Amino acid sequence: MERYSGRIFDNHFHLNQASDFAAAVRIFRSAGGTSLNITNLPSHDRKENYYDMLYRETIRIADIVRSQFGVETLVTIGPYPFDYFFFDQAQIDPMETMRHGLDLAARYIEEGMADAIGEIGFPHIPQSDEVMQKFWELLDYAMAVAHDVKAPLVLHTFDLSCDDYMRLEKRANSYGNVMLVKHHARPEDLSCNTSIFRSIPASRRAIREALRISRNFMMETDFINDPNDMNKFLPPDSVPKRAQMILQEYDDGGEILNRIFNEIPESVYQRLRDHQ
Repeated sequence: MERYSGRIFDNHFHLNQASDFAAAVRIFRSAGGTSLNITNLPSHDRKENYYDMLYRETIRIADIVRSQFGVETLVTIGPYPFDYFFFDQAQIDPMETMRHGLDLAARYIEEGMADAIGEIGFPHIPQSDEVMQKFWELLDYAMAVAHDVKAPLVLHTFDLSCDDYMRLEKRANSYGNVMLVKHHARPEDLSCNTSIFRSIPASRRAIREALRISRNFMMETDFINDPNDMNKFLPPDSVPKRAQMILQEYDDGGEILNRIFNEIPESVYQRLRDHQ
C-alpha cells in the first residue's frame, strides 16, 4: 500500500502539561505526522501573570516537541474567548487583561517564539448583545495587533454563515487585509466565497464532505491530552490517517495532500514557508 511521505500538518493541537503529552506526540509521529500547530490550552487555575505563564508553557512544550521528537512545530497563543468569564468572575477587568494578552502574544511573535494569535473570537454558545459587543471590541483590537506584527488570527467562533464570513472578512480588510483562519470550520463552510482560511476537523465524514466541495482547506484534530477523557476529541493520529485515506480513495490524492499540507499552510504561516 502506497504511503504518503510528505508533510502531514495538524493545524490545531493542544498539549496539556499536566498529562503525558509526549505519548500523544509519539502517536502522531508514528502514524506519519510531521508538523503540528500547538495552540495554548486555557488553564483557569491561576490568576497572576496569567498570559505570560500560559504562553511560556506553550512555547516550552513546543520546544520539547521540536527538539526531542523532530516534529516541525508552530505556536499559536492568545486569549481564549471563555477567559472573559473567568476574569469577570474573579473580579479582574477582562477587557484590560485580554488586551494585555493580545499585546503579549504579539511580542512573542515579534521575537520569533510564536507564529499566530489565537484561538480568539467568540464563545460558541449564545450570549447577550452586550457581552457579544465586548467580544467584537476585543476582535477589533486583535486585528489591529495582528496587522502590526503581520501575524494570522486563528478564530474560535460559533458556527458561521456565509454572511458571517463576509462580515469578518470585511472587518479584517479594514485593518489592512489581516489573515484569518476559522478553526473548527464545517465542511459546508467551504461553499462560502471568502478569503478566510478554513480548518476542517479530521474525521472521515468531514473530510470526505469537504473534498466534495473544495480542496482549499487545512486539517485539524483539536486534540487535547485530557487525562480524564482521552476520547473527548479526535485522536492524535487522525490527520495522518486521513492523509492515507485520501491517498487511497482519490486518484489525485497526492495533489490534494500537497494543497492541504503545503500550499495552504505555507500561505498562512511564515515558519512553514521558511522550511519548505
